Amino acid sequence: MVKNQHLDIDIQNFPNMCRACLQLGDVKPLINSKITTTLKSITNIEIVADDNLPKNLCYYCIKQLEEISVFAETFKTNDARLEEFWS
Repeated sequence: MVKNQHLDIDIQNFPNMCRACLQLGDVKPLINSKITTTLKSITNIEIVADDNLPKNLCYYCIKQLEEISVFAETFKTNDARLEEFWS
């Protein structure tokens, strides 16, 4: 077990660990999914198959990611509309 000052991480739990919140449980694989594209565009972190880190997100974090993605797209769209208004 690798110890961190704030949490205990057991590499054996990685197959059931959420990459974002580190909780164990019902998770969805990230590799080869649309989620990785959204995650990269928002966080600039790329999920790669050979980095030895968890490759999953829990459903709560997926929902959070979807909500921030919608917010980001809305913000970009409306920012462009406002810029166009002044040009």
